[in-house]
Amino acid sequence: MDHDHRDDDEGKPALAEDSEYIDENVLGDADVLEDDDERGESDGDEVSDAELFASWAAGDKHAADVLIRRYMDKLSGYFAAKLSQGDSVADLVQQTLEGCHRAAPSFRGECSFRTFLYRVAGNKLRDFLRGKARRPRAEDIDEISVADLNPGPSTIRRQNHRQAVLLDALRSLPLQMQELLEFRYQQDLSIREIAEILGIEVSATKSRLRRAKEALRRALGTSGADAL
Repeated sequence: MDHDHRDDDEGKPALAEDSEYIDENVLGDADVLEDDDERGESDGDEVSDAELFASWAAGDKHAADVLIRRYMDKLSGYFAAKLSQGDSVADLVQQTLEGCHRAAPSFRGECSFRTFLYRVAGNKLRDFLRGKARRPRAEDIDEISVADLNPGPSTIRRQNHRQAVLLDALRSLPLQMQELLEFRYQQDLSIREIAEILGIEVSATKSRLRRAKEALRRALGTSGADAL
């Protein structure tokens, strides 16, 4: 198995587009921590991710194109929310797709393709951030905020100030917390899928997500929650 399949745990437009949805669900009173069923990867007659990935592994370029188009925007948004303008989101997306392709022949379907994709993406992101950190120790990366490693411009030009406040609050959280919130509310992954990506139990995932929500509330309280 390729190294990218291990279980360790302004380009912000994608989050900006979904920020009201994130705000309503993360900070609302609704219980979103139920152990829901894994969301389907295909609708109706649409070819499933698993079928496309198997065809891609066998050398089918059309299948690769379809699967890449299916996830390109979300994958780009995953990286864009955590990087500065000078960082290349496209490069990390390309590295992630190459990592998936290299690992495809040994992929046995123990998890969904979507879970596998974000696991590879998370590893690529952490490798990149370690290279930017002053003390790039692997055990530190999940506790460092994206804002510390990728300081944005002093003035965020956003037509919607509410979105800017939420984006700043998200970026101030430790990477692991920001990632949890994005997986759940932006990428629309189930609790079970997130647990598979992180390599932890569902119960632990629920606890971490709850702590991440609490941390986001605190961050909003100190960064101008009244603006919301």
